[in-house]
Amino acid sequence: MYALAVWFTTAAPTSLQEIRITFPVRGHSFLPADRVFGRLEKRLRTFEVIMNDQEYREIFSEFGTVKILGQDWFIEDYKALDKDLKKLVGIKDMKRIIFNKDNKGVVKVKMELNFRIDDTSKQFESIAKRGRHLKAIKLNKKELKNKVKEDKLKNLKTLLFLYDENWQHDERLAFFKDFLAECNVGTTIPESDSDDGFDCDCNEEDGGVAI
Repeated sequence: MYALAVWFTTAAPTSLQEIRITFPVRGHSFLPADRVFGRLEKRLRTFEVIMNDQEYREIFSEFGTVKILGQDWFIEDYKALDKDLKKLVGIKDMKRIIFNKDNKGVVKVKMELNFRIDDTSKQFESIAKRGRHLKAIKLNKKELKNKVKEDKLKNLKTLLFLYDENWQHDERLAFFKDFLAECNVGTTIPESDSDDGFDCDCNEEDGGVAI
């Protein structure tokens, strides 16, 4: 909501005076994107091995336009705006959120618990904290960092060596070589990790890799 409030204040066309967001009923929405994801998953199952991020992008491009993070678009640190903007309490239970811009260009917001019935007891309120102004807010690009557990990095190196002892020289695996370097992890594998009987926790959740 912070991102939309800032855009509505600073970059939206002057003719736009109101934005209404209606959240679909959970579990009952069928969006065009759902069909694309289904087709994409079916396509991915035809590949036994995908070597790098570029191969993923080529597959994704069959189903839509691919924009690369850090090259075609960037993440701005909207979470840092909590010092300037109010927290929308109870937002997870809301069915509608309405942004309105008054004749002075001040953006205000109202949240509704119902899809069609307006709560007349609620008024539009400024989303900015006292003494703060949306027009004066400056955003910084968010620093991207790969947050992967140490054990996961260890497993990644082991899998790469199991695939090919000289994997560092395979241009198709340059992504992983650069990724390990970014994480300050060497590309050599300790003798204790070179046994075939290693334990792999590859299905555990972690911060993931930014591709």
